[in-house]
Amino acid sequence: MGRGKLVQAESRVGRPRDPEVDGRIMAAAFEIMSEVNFRGLRADALADRAGVPKSTIYRRWPSLAELAVDAIDTRLGPRALQ
Repeated sequence: MGRGKLVQAESRVGRPRDPEVDGRIMAAAFEIMSEVNFRGLRADALADRAGVPKSTIYRRWPSLAELAVDAIDTRLGPRALQ
């Protein structure tokens, strides 16, 4: 019973997500944070700069904090822990 729910949660219906849109959103988030820091990151401004509706942002990230972490990780790239 639990396995069926897991499979349903993993499958998506509809058009596949465009990774280029994810990249535009993360790049715009990083740019905004470099200008006004995380506290200045607003979904409206981010959506305008990335050229997407706010719903697209929240469909991909449950919060702006999680988006900020992804944007910073993506920009910094792989790094080794010391």
